[in-house]
Amino acid sequence: MIILSNVRFSSIEEALSGPVSKFFWLFYSRRFIEYGNKESYYGRKICDERLTFDVSNNKVLANMDIRGTIKSFVTYRYSYPADNNLPGVWWHKDFTQSGPYFYSIQINGETFDLDKVDIPVKVTLLDNLFPLVHLRNNKVEIRLVVFAPISQDGIHRPPAIFYGMLLKNVSNSLISGKIFLPKNQLNSFVLVLEKDAIVGENEIQYKLAPDESLWVPTVIGAVPMEETIEELKIFSSLEWLNQTWSYFRGIIGDLKMPQDQFTAEFFERAVLQCFNSIGMARDGEISGSNWGSFPATTEIWMKDMYYSFLPFFELEPELFKKGILWFLKRSVRYKGRYKGGVNHSLSNSLTPAIMAGLYYSVTGDKNFFYEHPEIVTEIRSLLDKVLKSRRGELYLFPSAWISDGPSRGDYHTGSNVVAWYSFKSFADIIEDVVGDRDLANYHRNIAECIKRDIDRVCIVQGPQGPQYVEGVNADGTPVFCHDGEESDTTLMPFYGYTKYDDPAYHRHMRVAVTEANPFYRESTKGIAWPDGVRFWTDATFPGYITGLAGVKTKEEWNERMTIIKRLTDVDGSIWWWPYKVGDSEGMVSREFCGKCGWASGVFVAHFISQILGLKYDARTNTLKFRPFSPSSDFSWKNFRLGKMCFSVEYKRSDDFIQCCIENNNNSDIKAEVEVILYKDEKPKKIVINGEEYKGVVDFGKFFEFNTVKINITVIANHKSAIEVIC
Repeated sequence: MIILSNVRFSSIEEALSGPVSKFFWLFYSRRFIEYGNKESYYGRKICDERLTFDVSNNKVLANMDIRGTIKSFVTYRYSYPADNNLPGVWWHKDFTQSGPYFYSIQINGETFDLDKVDIPVKVTLLDNLFPLVHLRNNKVEIRLVVFAPISQDGIHRPPAIFYGMLLKNVSNSLISGKIFLPKNQLNSFVLVLEKDAIVGENEIQYKLAPDESLWVPTVIGAVPMEETIEELKIFSSLEWLNQTWSYFRGIIGDLKMPQDQFTAEFFERAVLQCFNSIGMARDGEISGSNWGSFPATTEIWMKDMYYSFLPFFELEPELFKKGILWFLKRSVRYKGRYKGGVNHSLSNSLTPAIMAGLYYSVTGDKNFFYEHPEIVTEIRSLLDKVLKSRRGELYLFPSAWISDGPSRGDYHTGSNVVAWYSFKSFADIIEDVVGDRDLANYHRNIAECIKRDIDRVCIVQGPQGPQYVEGVNADGTPVFCHDGEESDTTLMPFYGYTKYDDPAYHRHMRVAVTEANPFYRESTKGIAWPDGVRFWTDATFPGYITGLAGVKTKEEWNERMTIIKRLTDVDGSIWWWPYKVGDSEGMVSREFCGKCGWASGVFVAHFISQILGLKYDARTNTLKFRPFSPSSDFSWKNFRLGKMCFSVEYKRSDDFIQCCIENNNNSDIKAEVEVILYKDEKPKKIVINGEEYKGVVDFGKFFEFNTVKINITVIANHKSAIEVIC
């Protein structure tokens, strides 16, 4: 794994005094409640046992409440087939779960349980990553930090969490007492561990002079204890925190949006929501996923799992590879309660093909396919089965279900879009890995036929003009709606099927959040979801991401992001079903389903590719950069796209637009830069690295705006600045 971030705090006190989230925190006392995201409807429901702050390293998941109690500690095991009566579930996973865990503390003879003590508490996110709890009275200051350790390179993930306490004497006199550790429970152990030794098992005595501190690095770990402890001993607790911090910053990078700080933090939390949804067994094999980071479920919703993995094809490809191998043997539902087969859920069946294509597109990693020849064999067999499922002349394929809801129409648009991507991307793998150009062109031709027929029958006249529809029937009648469980049409520009400003695509996204969509609910400004029998909710969160995909101005972006902001919980999470049937705006709920990795993954994929406008094509060694970002300038430093590392900046004023690309790699790259001009005129001049550019300039359009396109080479470990003078 490429190392992009190198966090090195010299003490725990320094680390716990680091930067904290601006929006995702809360302060709670008997008389007063305050929270960072002032617009969140969930801020009205602080005293809710389903409000949690979550951490994971994939092997374990921990959910902490607002008083710093670990409500739930989950250790994943393996997945197994389960013929569930839900259409979107045919694999389950095994895990153990225990809790609650909390500290008690004795101060000068008086004992307090921290989950019950009446002390004002502030919960925030350290660097927007780790839950940090702050309690203070006139004698002590207590800080609790929770993180699931991961080595900086991602190789070591002990099945444990650190649940550390930093106790400080803030009085003017000596204090003494005991710290009582959380109690051991079935399937887990609790002890205080530093690198070389177990320093405490049940209680720790202390004496602290004024301003003196004590760090208690408590570990809650999975049994068998010996294996977990040996792996934990690789680093001290401080170094584990540095390592874990570096790992996550290496995935997320450092995004700054000065005029839209909420979106920058929300993006980071969305990536972590996806990460925290994924489960892994002790040996590193994927065991499945949950809806989100809370609650843990036995069931694996296959479509949710795909979207939770989606950001990591470019942000953490080593993790993504594990997902490809998991889906390879499990994506097609077997015969049982349902008929099964590739057409049970076409998009689910194609998941390994989609993931393999995404991975190869951004990494160009042939060795992975050489090491796992079964990938090409299985995907080729899968695509052959899909092709044989054609009905009639159209190169379109039937699908019964998306996930738990029906694929509407005989030919569901989104499901056939991912069929197009599967054939198209597999052709590149066949050509480059197998070396069979004829077979590659065979698959490319099929992809072209699929796209031809989608655009021929799935674009119809809508209320705003020609648009894609949810699906079409065999007799040609369209299905006019947008389902709250449908996201693959939302991702059409991400897959490369069409451009973001394509009129038919854009109308489909915009009409989805109007009364012309029979599933739209003005009362929630969201898209309802029926399973074919009845409505279960008046808004799904994936529907709100669809609404976001229809914006083309700053005002529209702010309007749609305000809706999302109001529905984001105080910890930065989003919920699958924020509203019940019949609810009106603001009557939010945490009661049904769970947190939503699906919507988080769709947001991240859309945001990187269409809003930040970034895509790396490994086959041509080209970074494509077309920043849109209607709400703010931005800089994104030390991020990765596959195996490549970059930093970018985007600034604009009335007179100029500046795009900077820093190539943090040891080889040159090509860059295709497209700059959107917000004036109806051509630029006066283009300056690159301080010198006027005299090379080839292509002109294009983005909606009604002009664009300029240039191609440059960015030298290894150098920065190129492109300035367009308007």
